[in-house]
Amino acid sequence: MINKKYIDAVASRLKDLSPDLYDGDYSDRYHPPAVKVINSVISQALRYKTQVYPRLVDFRRNRPDVKSVRQLADLMASYTTSLEFLTKEVNLRNQGKAGAIDGLVTYFCGLIEASPTVPEEKTLKQWAITAEPAGSEVLNTKGVGIATFQWLRMLFGADTSKPDVHVMKFIYETTGQRFSEDECILLIEGVAAKLEVSERVVDGAIWYFMASS
Repeated sequence: MINKKYIDAVASRLKDLSPDLYDGDYSDRYHPPAVKVINSVISQALRYKTQVYPRLVDFRRNRPDVKSVRQLADLMASYTTSLEFLTKEVNLRNQGKAGAIDGLVTYFCGLIEASPTVPEEKTLKQWAITAEPAGSEVLNTKGVGIATFQWLRMLFGADTSKPDVHVMKFIYETTGQRFSEDECILLIEGVAAKLEVSERVVDGAIWYFMASS
């Protein structure tokens, strides 16, 4: 249970910074599933505008035929290793991120194959909506922590938040208290309820402010 005074403090500061909170055009949600998976992993610990977004744009331009997770799985299978795939196709050499993408693709392909008559995007959206933060452990994929897991859920349509470095820093600066990742998610839920907006809106407003400051 999060103390109401912390929820009020974050809500008050956020309202002062962004008086007109609205569900803006978060273009990430319009990427095809294959790109959403890549996005969720490589965006951690990299600057989004200069290091992540250009790579996503290049991948979509170079691989316009790779849209579904199954197509991404086929492309990855054409390489000797997941690291080779990430290096050649995303211009990023990072064993941890390569392994995380491989683990997510394997997991999602399992979900998709379990419901062969359901469109892939519908299956993944349903997963995102019904999953819980603790579900990151179910994936059993090294390199996919709660922040990555939550961002992935948001990309596939869940109304939630991600306890990344920006969100956690904003909360600490505002309250003077350090919260765990799970507590940050609960705090954002409380703030969203107080401001009568979606959790996605609160998360986005914090991210945009912190990323540009």
